[in-house]
Amino acid sequence: MASSLSEDEFHRMQLQLIDLRTKNYEVDGKNKKLERDLFEVNEKLEQLEREYSKAKQALSKSKKAKDVEQLIQESDSLQRKLLSQEEEFRLQNQTLMTELATLVASNEELKKELEKSQSSNSGQSGESKDSVSQEEIRRLQAENAALQKNLKVVAEEVVIVVVVVVAAVVVVVVVVVVV
Repeated sequence: MASSLSEDEFHRMQLQLIDLRTKNYEVDGKNKKLERDLFEVNEKLEQLEREYSKAKQALSKSKKAKDVEQLIQESDSLQRKLLSQEEEFRLQNQTLMTELATLVASNEELKKELEKSQSSNSGQSGESKDSVSQEEIRRLQAENAALQKNLKVVAEEVVIVVVVVVAAVVVVVVVVVVV
């Protein structure tokens, strides 16, 4: 049984087919437009990612430059401190050397007085002068011992100051080498 279509049904089917083809063309057009838009958006995204990468690298370089600048400033500050400490050390060393020279001269004088006292003791007689001389000798020996002790303390202070200055110089050299 062959079913036959009436002319109205055939005409309606043709209209539906034409309508479907029109809609298909419209959908294809929209699809192509969306594909072009997607391609443009992807290109723009890639461009923005490249710009972001460049900006990130520039920021990284800027941070490194700031770090280097900060290290240079710290190095300059440490060098100024070192120069100040060196000047203080020179002054302190000069003062200690002057004091040391004074103590040595005083020690020499006391030795001479002691020798003079001992030689005059041997030439003089009498127990009272001998006891006075013995007391004078003890006093001079005690004073000599105190001066020797002061001399040792001053020498130790000089050594400590030298060690501190050397340590400061080493720190500055290390900082300069790191920069």
